[in-house]
Amino acid sequence: PLTLRSAEQLRGVVADEAPEVRVLDSRLDSESERVRLTEIEDRLDWNLSLSYVPIGTAAIPDLPDSGRDAVLAGVSIRLPVWRKKYRAAERESREREASIREARSEVGDRLSDRLERLLYRFENADREIRLYRDTLIPKSEQSLEASQAGLRTAKVGVLDLVDTTRILLQFQLAYERAVTERARASAELRYLFGEEVTSAVDAGSEGSSS
Repeated sequence: PLTLRSAEQLRGVVADEAPEVRVLDSRLDSESERVRLTEIEDRLDWNLSLSYVPIGTAAIPDLPDSGRDAVLAGVSIRLPVWRKKYRAAERESREREASIREARSEVGDRLSDRLERLLYRFENADREIRLYRDTLIPKSEQSLEASQAGLRTAKVGVLDLVDTTRILLQFQLAYERAVTERARASAELRYLFGEEVTSAVDAGSEGSSS
């Protein structure tokens, strides 16, 4: 399932497994079958037949072979009377088939480009989450605690405390924005493949921002 695949595996299957591509593949299969059928209709159709006929008692005993069972062989040929019609239908089917193949190629390229953009958004947001969660927010909280302690001992002014608080709030806001951006990218990836793929690119849990 896609939920177990890595980003590299997603890159390898986006042009084959995306719902939009599957629809075109189904249309292509139908059109290819239609081309095959029109080719058959335009061919001469030969049929050979062999029949065994039991005769029974000879009606004229003195006649040679009278009373012997008969074996009948036959040949029938079906001529493509509407050859122009069949060939026109075949030509139209081939044109539709070529058009679908071209559309599929264009869709595959477009989906690959879209996948790269979504993976970049997801992975960039994930890096920002880890940066704010694991480094910037904890350090800012430590600075705030130090400023609060310094204010009590008159070593830090009120403006310094306000500035430290402002920085912490900015980091927390940026963290929440990164979480939202990653969730949006994940939802678009899920829509692109028609299945849940977050676990395929999610490097770890986001933890807590406080």
